Amino acid sequence: MKSAKFRLKKSANISGFALSKKDMKRRHFKIFPALAAFCLAGCAGMPEPPGPVGGEPVDGAGAASVFAAPPKSLAEKISGKMSLAEFYAELAFDPDGDSIYAVALKDPIGAYWASSVKDEALALVDELFPNRAQFDNEVDAFRHAYFSCRLAQEIGAERAKKFTDAYELHVVNSWGSRCMDLWNNREGRRIYADSPKSGKREFAKNEVIKAVKTKRLALSPFDIWREE
Repeated sequence: MKSAKFRLKKSANISGFALSKKDMKRRHFKIFPALAAFCLAGCAGMPEPPGPVGGEPVDGAGAASVFAAPPKSLAEKISGKMSLAEFYAELAFDPDGDSIYAVALKDPIGAYWASSVKDEALALVDELFPNRAQFDNEVDAFRHAYFSCRLAQEIGAERAKKFTDAYELHVVNSWGSRCMDLWNNREGRRIYADSPKSGKREFAKNEVIKAVKTKRLALSPFDIWREE
């Protein structure tokens, strides 16, 4: 009695089994959600280290009655107060924008880079600022600006902004801390604009350190108050 044999088609061969183009498409549809979930798992954690977060959730409602004043480090760059709505407009931030999950699903390659650069940024922060608190200070400022710059180097400023904006919506934070993060993310993208084609990591590290020392970055949260 002859043994059964599998006829191999030119389309594909996985583990000795022939797959038609239709079968391959079905497998791709099954694999994609798993890949997206992997990307989202890493993306949702960017770029904060483990630690406490909390405060007011940010949304578009009432932003015109909430006012922000810059921290002392930015006193020469921003004068006076502005409403939260005006600040959002200045940074082109949509407080009712896409969630981090929606952005990652639309751009899974960007999500991969976001996860990779997140790990890189956290490792560098631990190296440069050992045993330092990492929230609402110059370490926090460095981390956000470096992450934003490096992500823009890998996927471009426009795509990087979608991820960093969505992340600020993902994590519940105080309005003052969120303004700080948004500012530093924007400055990171601006630093990226002068990036060389080689030595990108070293360039980002050195330029963001310089931005901290020259107080180009927000080194503490914005002052926030509400006016009825």
